[in-house]
Amino acid sequence: MPEATSPNSNSENNPEPQPSDSFERVATVRLVGDVVASTADVAAAQLRAPLSGNPDIIDIDMSAVTYLNSAGGHAFVSLIGAAVPAGVRLVIRDASPEARSALHTLGLDRFFEYIRAD
Repeated sequence: MPEATSPNSNSENNPEPQPSDSFERVATVRLVGDVVASTADVAAAQLRAPLSGNPDIIDIDMSAVTYLNSAGGHAFVSLIGAAVPAGVRLVIRDASPEARSALHTLGLDRFFEYIRAD
C-alpha cells in the first residue's frame, strides 16, 4: 500500500514561498500650503519623518503646495542628505512648474524623479 503524504510534504512539487525582491516600501509625504522660510523647518521634519521606517521610496505629494521659494526649498536639503546615501529613491508628485523651477534653481531637481497625475 502506498504511503500517504500531505500535499505540502513534497518540496519539489510545492516549494516554500520565497520573499519577493520586487516589494518596495513606499512612504508618502503630503506637503500643504506655502513652503517658505517660515515653514521650512516644519516641512523638513515632515520630509525626513519617513526615514525612520527605512522606506525604499519617499513619494512627496506636492499637489497642495501653493508656493515654494528657494528659502523653502532648503527643507529638501536635509532629506536629500539623509535619503540619497541610504539609497532611498525620492519622487515628487504633482509639483507646479514654479515649485520645480525653485528646486532647479537650488540644483536639487537632479535628486528627484517627477511624476504628474493626469
